[in-house]
Amino acid sequence: MRLFKIDLNKKKVERVSENKGKIKEFAISPDKNWIVTNENQNIHYKYDNKIPPRQFLYNLEKNTREEIFTKESLDPNGYKWALDSKGFYCSYKISNEPDDDYISIPALYYFDVEEKEGQPVPMDWEWKLGFFGYYVTADGVLASLANGPRNKLAFYQKGGGNWKKHELKGEKYKNIFIDAVSSDGKKVIYNYTTADKPAVIKTAKIQDHELIEKKKIIQLNKWMEKKEIARSEVIEWKGAKGDKVNGIIYYPHDYDPDRKYPLMLSIHGGPSGADLDRFSESWADYPNILTSRGSFVLKVNYHGSGNHGLEWVDAIREKYYEYEITDIMTGIDHLIDKNMVDEDSLGIMGWSNGAILAIQSVIESDRFNVAAPGAGDVNWTSDYGNCAFGAGFDNAYFGGPPWERPQYYLNKSPLFKMEKVTTPTIIFFGTEDTSVPTEQGWQHYRAMQQIGKAPVRFLLFPGEPHGLRKLTHKRRKMEEELRWFNKYFFGTHKEPNEAFKEDSPLAEILKLEESASSNGLFGKQYKDKLIPETVQQDSLKVGKFEVTRAQYAEFDSDYEYDPVTGNYPANDISAQEAQAYCMWLSDLTGKQYRLPLKKESKSLIDLVKSSQDANNLNYWAGYEINIDDAGEIKNKIEQLNKKELLQPVGNFTPVGKNNIYDLGGNVAEWCQSEDEPIILGPSAITPVNVKTDYESPAQEYVGFRIILEE
Repeated sequence: MRLFKIDLNKKKVERVSENKGKIKEFAISPDKNWIVTNENQNIHYKYDNKIPPRQFLYNLEKNTREEIFTKESLDPNGYKWALDSKGFYCSYKISNEPDDDYISIPALYYFDVEEKEGQPVPMDWEWKLGFFGYYVTADGVLASLANGPRNKLAFYQKGGGNWKKHELKGEKYKNIFIDAVSSDGKKVIYNYTTADKPAVIKTAKIQDHELIEKKKIIQLNKWMEKKEIARSEVIEWKGAKGDKVNGIIYYPHDYDPDRKYPLMLSIHGGPSGADLDRFSESWADYPNILTSRGSFVLKVNYHGSGNHGLEWVDAIREKYYEYEITDIMTGIDHLIDKNMVDEDSLGIMGWSNGAILAIQSVIESDRFNVAAPGAGDVNWTSDYGNCAFGAGFDNAYFGGPPWERPQYYLNKSPLFKMEKVTTPTIIFFGTEDTSVPTEQGWQHYRAMQQIGKAPVRFLLFPGEPHGLRKLTHKRRKMEEELRWFNKYFFGTHKEPNEAFKEDSPLAEILKLEESASSNGLFGKQYKDKLIPETVQQDSLKVGKFEVTRAQYAEFDSDYEYDPVTGNYPANDISAQEAQAYCMWLSDLTGKQYRLPLKKESKSLIDLVKSSQDANNLNYWAGYEINIDDAGEIKNKIEQLNKKELLQPVGNFTPVGKNNIYDLGGNVAEWCQSEDEPIILGPSAITPVNVKTDYESPAQEYVGFRIILEE
């Protein structure tokens, strides 16, 4: 890679650099007079530390190039120029091993272009820079400091050869994460989030090293406001070496302090990653799905995790597995001792290094009911040669290459201890993974499959690297994983019956039998009243059936009907009566019930695929009638002497994920438009034509269904 200067007006291209190495990073000063570059001399340096990169400073006015950082190997990166163009900031690595900085933490550095000298910024913070870097401001730099599971912000100001630190104090600053600083260094965009609060994007002004005039500018994922989100907190316990370990605990959605719950361990990768007190849900780690199913979720910042300082991240150098597993196990014991967790219901999952630790955990203990490792190593000797960064990782954590320490590598590799595993295990890998090569998954699967002491499943995702990228693959991973958890962890899995067909008449009857009923009447009892049953459809909780006559009569004692027709839809209902019923139901239950909105009704009706499989005029005619036919059919209906064509609710095939009945007919239903209630949808005497709007039927064929607000 070379640098070029392009004049768009003159359409002229001028080459700037004559470098032999590959420029992996560069930054141009605000006054456009300087460029700093970082040039790779050897693509393997990141892993073997043999030929370091070189850094150069270009003076565009004088057309010169000068090598900098020659006195010491800092391996600087993340260049950001001061706004006065007199120098730039970068981060550099601090390590306990001068010849091997693979295990390290970042610190802040400033380079003066006139003096051609640099110096570490005195951060007055032992753990140095955090995961979220630093941003140039009008009079210095705003840095994110490593602070365990939370953030810490501080301004650093240079003046007269000295540095001043201005720390932002206050509980809320622990959960503020800077996203960007304006070009003049006077405004910031940041997000505020906790593990149980999705991010809110805000802006603020920088004044006297404080953030003032904070304003919310973006509300992401507003639909989540209607979702229940698991309560979370940062907890601590005593782990390996008697050290204090922290983690994030997520509570079950139905948490009752008098009960014990299952516990799923969700282990982060790295090893130098970390779990922070900020909202996070992904295909690899989804605490709220698990907590919604009645489980605690614990994330552990084990020894070796980042954002906790050099001593912590370096603790597992040549001690790999020895402290992390203890941290995980003592975290479990801590929750069991607090009578929160059922010790007989434990699971563990993770990706990359999280998978590696999950695999080792089920080797060292048979306490787990289920394991779900994704992209995890089992054979460190083959990893050294096949992994893209095998030399760097294995030399650092295992103290040298396998030919120097063959027995050590053998002892560390889970592959040679697989006979100990009795935990049902599902394994995930991408076929193009070079960080944890796919053959590691094959070795893991082959060993468990041949030993045969525990169920095992292996899923390969074609074309995927170390992390899954395709949405379909992410979804498939979660679905298969949750199915495995349902079977071996939650105990809710039901084996499919191959002889039973989901679209058979028998299946339709069984679906209907699953509906709540009381004395043969659909609905559920609440305070001795029969009320509608609701089911989830996307973001709505909607009535499974149209409100029945028996249900409506609980509200209106003057409503008359033949008791034999109690499961027929309430009909001849006015808009005012439907709304009054919703108000009565809300007062009765303490919950909010209402009519569907117009757009909600339309989205529900759109679920119906076949007009003949519903109680409408097409069904009675026996074919897909057109508008002209409809008039003649209606004439025939009048010969019935107004005999009802209504049917009991639930007589036709349901739609939606959780079975909603009669959206394609029976009674047309009231819904709320912008101005006033309107009637929408087909009825037993309504012709159905997808190319035209539904016409309102006679009042005796009008009813409604309810929506439960949450």
